[in-house]
Amino acid sequence: MANVLQDIVLSASKKFGVPLNTFYNDTSSIPVSGVMEDNDKVQYGYGGLPGLKQLILNLTIASGASLPVTSSIDSGNVQGGTTFERSFEKVKEITDDQEFEMIIDRGILTQDNMHLMLTNSNQKAFFIGPLKDELSKNWVLEQLNEAKKDDFAAIDYRSKKEIERNLPRHYEALETKYTFKVKLEPPSEGSKNKKQLKKSKRIFATHTIRAVIYCDLNKKPKEQERRQKRITSTEDALVELNGKLNKRNLITKEACEKAVDNIFKGQPEMRRLFNVTIKLNQHNAIVMSWSKDEAIIPELEKTDGIFVLLTNHDKEKVDANELLTRYRGRNDIEISFRFLKGSLDLQQVFLRNPERVDAYCFLKVLAMLVLNLAAWLLAKNGKKMSPQKLQRELGDLTISEQRLQPIGIRHWNGTNIPNTIDVLVNLFKLPHPLELIEVINSAINFSYHIEKWFKDNFRK
Repeated sequence: MANVLQDIVLSASKKFGVPLNTFYNDTSSIPVSGVMEDNDKVQYGYGGLPGLKQLILNLTIASGASLPVTSSIDSGNVQGGTTFERSFEKVKEITDDQEFEMIIDRGILTQDNMHLMLTNSNQKAFFIGPLKDELSKNWVLEQLNEAKKDDFAAIDYRSKKEIERNLPRHYEALETKYTFKVKLEPPSEGSKNKKQLKKSKRIFATHTIRAVIYCDLNKKPKEQERRQKRITSTEDALVELNGKLNKRNLITKEACEKAVDNIFKGQPEMRRLFNVTIKLNQHNAIVMSWSKDEAIIPELEKTDGIFVLLTNHDKEKVDANELLTRYRGRNDIEISFRFLKGSLDLQQVFLRNPERVDAYCFLKVLAMLVLNLAAWLLAKNGKKMSPQKLQRELGDLTISEQRLQPIGIRHWNGTNIPNTIDVLVNLFKLPHPLELIEVINSAINFSYHIEKWFKDNFRK
C-alpha cells in the first residue's frame, strides 16, 4: 500500500506540477474498540483515551498541496521518533536524490533522527524542528545567562491573523549553536561481545548544528500569570491535604508522601519551588510543613515565552524570520489529522482483522489525497475552498431515479451538481455527470415502451 501511495503522488506531481520538496511528518493515535487479540499493533498508549487501546498513524504530507506521501499504521505503544527512519527513507525515494526539507515536531526530532538526516542524505536533507523543553532547560538557561540583552534581535514574523488585524510584531531571536552526540552501534561481533564492550571502546558521533532561541514577548506575561495561578492552586491543595492528615487512608507517612506526589504530578516547576516535609511528632502523629523558595521564581521566569528551533539550514540562506515562518507551516499536518478524524471519520476503528484495519486506514488516507489534490487544483484555477467544503459539495451531488407511471419507464436525473464539477472534469479528463445521465437516458426507447403499454392496456 505504501508503494501505491508513492506512485500516485509521483504521478500527480508530474502531471499537475505538485511541489515535492518540503514535507511535514507527525504521528497521531487512533482509538480502537472491541477485542483485538489477533492484532498485536493494538496497544494501550501514553496519553490515549481511558479504557481504549489504540493504533498509531504515522503520516508525512507534502507542503502546499498537503498530499500524503507516506502512511503507515504502527503499534499503539510506540513513540513517534522510533518510526521516523522508515518515513525518511520513503521521502528520499520520492525526491530522487534532490534537496528536500523535513519539518517535524519535538517528539520526532530526537538526536538519533537528527544524526540520521545529517549522515544519510549526502547533505541534501534539511530539517527544522523544536528542541525538547524537558531535555534542554539547563542548556537554554546557560545560553540565556551568557547572552546580553542586545543579542536578541527583533524579527518580522507574524501569523496570518496578526497580519490581517495589523497587530505589532512580538518575536525576538538569538542565534547560537547546539552540540549533541549520538552513540553509534559497534561493529557486529556477536551479541555477547557487544555487551562486554567497555565504555572506553564505545563510539560516538558528535554534531554541532544551528539553534535559534525565540522569545515570544506576548506569551511571556501570560506564562507568568499561569505560573502564579499554579502556585496558588498548589498551596490550596497542600492546605487541603494538611487538614486530612491522620484520617481515613492518610494515617501512614507513606500514604501522605504519595498524596503529596500526586499534587506535584506533571508540575516539575512546582516541585522545584515547594519544599514539603512530612514527619512524625512526639505523639506519633503525622505533621506536614512546606516552604516556598522565592529565589527560584526569577530563574523560572527567564524561560517564559522561550522556545528553540534546531536546523541544519545556513543562516545566510534561511534567516531566523524565514525559519519560524516555515516551521509554523507545520500546522498543515495538524489540519490533515483533524480532517482524517473528522470529515473522513477516522476517529475510531471498529474492525478486528489486522489486514482490514490497515486497508481501512489506507483508504481514508487515499480519500484525503484525492480531496486535497482536487482542492489544491481548484485553488490554482481561481476556486479556492477547503477539502472539507469540497467533500460536502461532492457528497450533496445526487443522481436520482424516476419512474414514469403507470408505464414504469425509468428515467435518471442529476441534482445538486456544483460548479466545481466543471473544473474537476476538465482537470482530470473525466466525463461530466450530466453527460453520463444523458447517455443512460438515451439508451431507453421511450416510444417503444409507451406504444407497448398502450397496446397491452387499450387494445380492442
